[in-house]
Amino acid sequence: MHDGAILSRSVASAHPLPLVPRPGPGRAAGDFVRRLGLVASAFSVVQIDINAVTRRGKDGEDAEVTLCDHNCTQSVRGRPTGGHYTCPASLSLNPGVGSRDVAPAELLVQGLLTTADGIRAAQQDFLRDDLPAYFREESVPGHLRPEFEAALRSRHISVNLFGGSPELHPGCVEIIEGLRDAGMETHLTTTGRRIVRDPEFRARLLRMPPDVLAVSADDFGSPDELDEWFALDPDALARLWRSVPAAHGQRRKAVEAVQICKLAEREPLPPLLFNIVLHPDNLAFAAQLLDRIGAHVPGAILNPYPVQSAFLGEQGALGEEDLARLRDVVEVALDCHVTRHLGGVPRWNLAPRLPYWLLLLSLLDMDADTAEVADRVGGAGVWTCYSRRGSGRCVQIGWGRPAPGKRHAGGHPGCFWNAGTVTHPRQFWDLGASEMAEWILDGRGRLARDAERPCAGCLFPRMSLDGVSLELGLDRQVTDAYRTVRKHYLGY
Repeated sequence: MHDGAILSRSVASAHPLPLVPRPGPGRAAGDFVRRLGLVASAFSVVQIDINAVTRRGKDGEDAEVTLCDHNCTQSVRGRPTGGHYTCPASLSLNPGVGSRDVAPAELLVQGLLTTADGIRAAQQDFLRDDLPAYFREESVPGHLRPEFEAALRSRHISVNLFGGSPELHPGCVEIIEGLRDAGMETHLTTTGRRIVRDPEFRARLLRMPPDVLAVSADDFGSPDELDEWFALDPDALARLWRSVPAAHGQRRKAVEAVQICKLAEREPLPPLLFNIVLHPDNLAFAAQLLDRIGAHVPGAILNPYPVQSAFLGEQGALGEEDLARLRDVVEVALDCHVTRHLGGVPRWNLAPRLPYWLLLLSLLDMDADTAEVADRVGGAGVWTCYSRRGSGRCVQIGWGRPAPGKRHAGGHPGCFWNAGTVTHPRQFWDLGASEMAEWILDGRGRLARDAERPCAGCLFPRMSLDGVSLELGLDRQVTDAYRTVRKHYLGY
C-alpha cells in the first residue's frame, strides 16, 4: 500500500504449496480443491431473504424491506448507537412493518426446489461451455483440472435462510424441514434472540435443525469483554442483554451470540459459524478476538471479512492504520490455510476461502493511496456477480418493487444488498427451471448493462463463493496483481 510492494512478508519467502492430490481413505474426487476454497462444497449456494415485507409509505410510495427485530445502524435520529455499519433491514429504518404479506413457507419451498433444478441446468451449461475457457485463462495446471471439474459437478446445494431475523417468519421451521427433506444443506443466519428466548420454538427447530447456525460477533468491545461475557451464567447474560438500549442492535447481537454459545453447551444445537465484520473499532484486536472465539467455542467456523461500502455507493471505511491491521489479519488467515493444507492444526478454523484472502492481500499491497486501497477493500471496482458467466454462482433472492396485485413481497432473484442492478422483475416461484438457469448465467449481466447505476461491486465472501466464481468476476484492473500473489502461493 505504501511502497507498491505486491508480496507480503510471508508470501515473498514462501514456496508454492504442493498441489498434488493424493488419494486416501474417505477422500473423494474434488475434496482437494474444496479444502482450499478453490471450489466451494456446492456448485451453487442460495441466499434467500425469507422475511421480505412491504413498508407502507406516508406519501403513498411503498417499498419492499426486510422484517427484523434489531436495529443495526450507526445512529437513530442523529444520536449515535455505537453501531459500526448500517443494515438496510434495521428496525428504525422500517417502522411499522409486520409479517402480513410475507410469502408463506410452502411457496418459498416450492420456489427453492425449482431454483435447485435451475441451478443444476446452469451447472451443466457452465461445465460444457465455460469451464474449458476458465482453465485456459487462469492457467490451471492440467493435473488439477479433473479435481476442479469433479468438485464443480457436485449435485450438492446449500441454502442460507437470511434477511433481518429469519426466525421471525411464521413458517421458518417448516421451510427448514422442507429443504432438509429435499436433501439440501440448510444454514440459518440468525441474531439468536428467538432461539434463546422461545423454548417452544427452539424445541420445534431442533426436531429437524438446520445444518449450521450463523451468528454475528463483530461488536465486542475487547477480547477481555468477550471473556467476561462467556464467564456469565444465563441469568446474568439476560440481565446484560436487557441493559443494552434497543437502538443498539449490533451490541445486542453480540450478547445474543454469547447466549447461543452458552445454550449450545446445554442443548444439541447445530454447529456454529461466526460472521465477523472487521471495522475500525475492532481491527486493533481482531486477531485476539478470533483467538478467543476459537478458544471458547472449539470447532466453530470463523468467517471474518472487512466492512463493505461500495454496494451502498459509499467510500471505503478503513483508514491507513486500519488497513495495516487488516493486512496482519490477512497474513494469519493465509497461514491458516497453508497450515491446514499441509496437515497441521491452524490457529483459526476459517471457512475455506484461500483465493479470497489472496485477493485481499493483492489489494492491500496496491501501489495506490490509502483512499483508493480502502475503496477497493470495501468492494469498489474489484468483483461483481454480473460481469461474466459463472461469477454469480451465489443465487440471492429477496426484495423487488411493490406492484398492483402482488400478493407477497420478496421472492425476486437479485441482490439483498443492492436491489437496483440485477433484480429480476418476476418472483422466483413463478419462474421455471430453464428461466432460473438463464438468469444465473446470463440474466444478471443483461440487467446490469441496462441499469442506470450499476452496483460498484462488493467483497462479501459468501457472494464471491469460491476461487472460480471470484476469478470470473474480477475487474481487469485488479486481475494481474491477484494472479501474481496466487502464483507465489499456488504456483499458477
